[in-house]
Amino acid sequence: MEEHESYYKRNLSKTQEKKRKRKKFPNVFFKKELIAVFSKIDEPKIIVGAFLAFFCALRISEVCKLKWQNIDLEQKRLKVVDGKNHKDGFVPISSICIPVLQKWKALNEGEEYFLPVEDHLEPHLSTNGLLKSFKRALDKAGLNIETEKNAAGWYQHQYKFHTLRHS
Repeated sequence: MEEHESYYKRNLSKTQEKKRKRKKFPNVFFKKELIAVFSKIDEPKIIVGAFLAFFCALRISEVCKLKWQNIDLEQKRLKVVDGKNHKDGFVPISSICIPVLQKWKALNEGEEYFLPVEDHLEPHLSTNGLLKSFKRALDKAGLNIETEKNAAGWYQHQYKFHTLRHS
């Protein structure tokens, strides 16, 4: 009986060799793929949202919830309010973005949100709306490529909206 007790008291995980996890790098868009995707987007609102996500490394929810009052074109920065884990922060805006954002602001004079909607059921474009439009562009560009199944058995795709953030 003592043999069994000492066996169970011992931590077996310390004696076994740990399995090393393979380090995965995130997928990224290269220039050719970015051109292909952006050329297939037919809605200006989606182009500008994806453009800002790419150049400022923003998440889809951060782009959709962005208000004009949080964009400072003079200081070239924007404020992310209630980002991941409910955190706020400042993000630099690339000089390349400034003329595009100035034109977009002129087209949306008087709007509160960066990506407003016309039907006014919601104050801004939903993440689902932006995601679906971006997925359609990926399909048209031939980049909606399934790679592997996740733990739930659903296929993962090589390129997603979030891939813009890592590119």
